Amino acid sequence: MRVLHRHPLRALQRVWKAVPTGPGASGSASAEPDRDRMMAVAVSTESPFHGPKHPRTSRDATIEALRFVVRCDPPLPIRRGILLADAVHHRFARALARAGGGTDETVVLGRQGAATDHQHAHWVPLAGPDGAISDLLIWVPARLTTAEVAAVLADTTWPVAVGTGSSGTDPQEAGGAVGGPPEVRLLLHSAGPADMVTPLLCGPATVWQTATPYLPVRHRKARHSVETFLAEDISHACAYRGLPAPTAVTRVHPGAGLLDGWAAGFRRYRIQEQSDRQRVGLGLRLVFARPVTGPVLLGRLAHFGFGVFLPTG
Repeated sequence: MRVLHRHPLRALQRVWKAVPTGPGASGSASAEPDRDRMMAVAVSTESPFHGPKHPRTSRDATIEALRFVVRCDPPLPIRRGILLADAVHHRFARALARAGGGTDETVVLGRQGAATDHQHAHWVPLAGPDGAISDLLIWVPARLTTAEVAAVLADTTWPVAVGTGSSGTDPQEAGGAVGGPPEVRLLLHSAGPADMVTPLLCGPATVWQTATPYLPVRHRKARHSVETFLAEDISHACAYRGLPAPTAVTRVHPGAGLLDGWAAGFRRYRIQEQSDRQRVGLGLRLVFARPVTGPVLLGRLAHFGFGVFLPTG
């Protein structure tokens, strides 16, 4: 158990006072009662600033994760989750630029080549049983300041383009919803340590399986088998994240190549990338020699909802 802040309720009260409310609030056509924000604060008794996973930083940052309930009509399927992740990323970047004092874009967003060791923000859509996005997790291992939380909470309603890429018609969107952009509204559900905000992603466990496709980081050399390539690529990705190499890497949907039918149904590039920029991807199951603690987010575009692994054993 860990403490969100030395005075957690006082810290979140300061954040709440900084969030515009009432008619004309940013990003909202009409004000919602405070109870509709659905905030839950994780509070406990052990300091979060000690231990190997999240070393203390020089920033006065205490909030590791924010979880939002996603309201969207029509629902946005998880296979288009990168649209939501990228839209939130861009919106948060603008909010931080406007906020100024008490925020640090390079630490939070990993901009300008900041060497953050993947400690900057991850934008992770989460699906419900029907395959539609039900929640959005913003996970920042380096943690957010109260000013940064206030910035993201100030503007949580905006359109997300569905059905088009940067150049118009998108072959990966075939069969998806095309038309006017739906309005997406985010309702704050919880804020605090990741293992309290989203325990489903944290384990610990020895067996982990993809909830969204793993996109390899490197290119396969002709002399390497698919199995050898995947084992090496995953080991490299795990090392980047401070995780041990798995003892076994298996494909959930065996096939001849590096793009399985499940992964092919996902949009695998960001909003401003060209639609012909195809990326391989596939479902994987990892087995570790000893339990590891998540979130386990690996591979290309892991900061935008890909390579999300769930503990399964």
